[in-house]
Amino acid sequence: MEDLERCLKSIDEQSYKNFNLLIVDQSSNGTVRYFADNRSWVVVVGVHSSSVIEHLNTCLDLAMGDYIKFIQPENTLLPGGLETFAGILNEYSDVDLASCPLAVANADNQYYITQFLKQAAIVPNQLAFAHGLFEGNVTGELSGQIFRKSVIDEFELKFDSRLPLLHVFHFSLKMFFYGKNFAYTDQPQYVNHKYRNDLKVDPVEYFKEEFQLRRLILEECKPVLDQNFINGIEYKMTITEKACNKGLNESASQELAKSSKEALDYFGSFSFHET
Repeated sequence: MEDLERCLKSIDEQSYKNFNLLIVDQSSNGTVRYFADNRSWVVVVGVHSSSVIEHLNTCLDLAMGDYIKFIQPENTLLPGGLETFAGILNEYSDVDLASCPLAVANADNQYYITQFLKQAAIVPNQLAFAHGLFEGNVTGELSGQIFRKSVIDEFELKFDSRLPLLHVFHFSLKMFFYGKNFAYTDQPQYVNHKYRNDLKVDPVEYFKEEFQLRRLILEECKPVLDQNFINGIEYKMTITEKACNKGLNESASQELAKSSKEALDYFGSFSFHET
């Protein structure tokens, strides 16, 4: 329970207080119930399913208010984290998703920071969508993001159970597509307390799922994308599939790394059509 207790403590100590906390509780052995006692702003939902994706979608169904912010048990919010996230969406009405760098704590509680953009910025949705599909995740982990709920409700967005590794990335891409702008703050607002090196993911399985993600996005968004963009993504998918078939050896990995730049250079700019 150490991770969960540390996570809940970081939420309880936030300077920003205008929020309700919805906890999906499967087997916390009373830790959650004890925390919820005497805190009227905490709502606990008991579940039997062990599916993280089902838990996330339960939160989407039950959440109230203007914004949705997830925090995973192995993460903690830094002091002022909620205030920073909410402040961005409060100040910029045309921003529907905001994120921050990833900070990972080591055994000595020192932080190692991964920046996804070079500086703080507000990025138009089309650019963020293209960058995400061609080059990769620019929003980081779920705990480092905040979403405007009106977009989620209007377009009935959900986390996709067909993507067990990349459901968060897929969700952020749909937020880019249906939303307006993406905001990035260059200071971490949370800390991951699990070592990244401990997360064992088969690279071939990862890239196979990345191929599936692009296929799903094209199926959903194709009617409003121009042909340049569609051609570019299909080219990227072809290179990814070839690399996976080769077992991601060194030459296949190099070819995969080059494919994003080649696709962007060759297929050029794109735009969304009016719907």
